Amino acid sequence: MSDTFDPVAYWKERHRKLRGDHRATGNISRSPEQMLQRKLAQAYFFAAMISTLLAEARAGRPWFAGAPVADVRQGVLDIGFGTGFLGSLLATQGVAYTGYDLSEIAVEDATAMSPGAAYLLRDIVREPAQPSGVVLASEVLFHVVDDARWNDALGNIAAGLTQGGLFMFTETFVAAIEQGPPHFKPRTRGMYVDALARSGLRFVNAGEFGLAAMPVFNQNMQFRKSVHFVRRVG
Repeated sequence: MSDTFDPVAYWKERHRKLRGDHRATGNISRSPEQMLQRKLAQAYFFAAMISTLLAEARAGRPWFAGAPVADVRQGVLDIGFGTGFLGSLLATQGVAYTGYDLSEIAVEDATAMSPGAAYLLRDIVREPAQPSGVVLASEVLFHVVDDARWNDALGNIAAGLTQGGLFMFTETFVAAIEQGPPHFKPRTRGMYVDALARSGLRFVNAGEFGLAAMPVFNQNMQFRKSVHFVRRVG
C-alpha cells in the first residue's frame, strides 16, 4: 500500500540487486536486452528533442507566442535519470546536464560512464529542483505512489523551471485509479491538470512548438502518446 511503501528503500535495494541489469530502472518482466534497447531508444528520443530546443535557443527563435524561449542553455535537469544514457549524449553537446536519482548506485555508475554530466543523489519530493530551462521526468512520476508526495514533486519541479522553461514527462493516463504494484500508480489526466494548476503550470500541445514537426517525435508513436509538455501559465 502507498501509505507503507518506502520508495527510497525500494529503489536502493532494486539497484543493488540488479546492478548492471537494465531492469533495475525498467520493467522487470522484460529481458535485460529488451530493457537496454528501450532505454537507448528513450535516451536518443529525448536527446533529439533537447538538441532541437538548443538549436532554437541559439538561433533566438521563440517557441511560445508571447513568452521567452525554453532555453536549454539554462540547464537540463533529468529527474530519475536511471541508466544515465541521456546525460552521456547531452554532455558531448555542451549541454549543462544534471541528473537526480534516489540511488547511490545509480549515481556512481552513471558518473563513471559519463563524467561530463552531473549526477546527484536527490529526492525531488523533498527539495525544489535547481533552476533549469528544461526539466525531464521519464517514467518517474507514476512511481511516486503517495498522492501528497506526488503533489510535492510537481511543486518542486515547478519551483525550478526558469522563465519560459519546459517540463517534459511521461505518463500513460488512465481512466480511473486502480490497485496495482506497490511501486506503480498511473494517474488520470484530470489529476495532473489540477495538480499542475496549483503550481502555476499547464499542459501545452506539441503542435504549439517546433517539436511537433520532428520525425523523431511524429514517427515514434509509442513515445508520442506518453510524452507530455508543460509550461507556466502566462
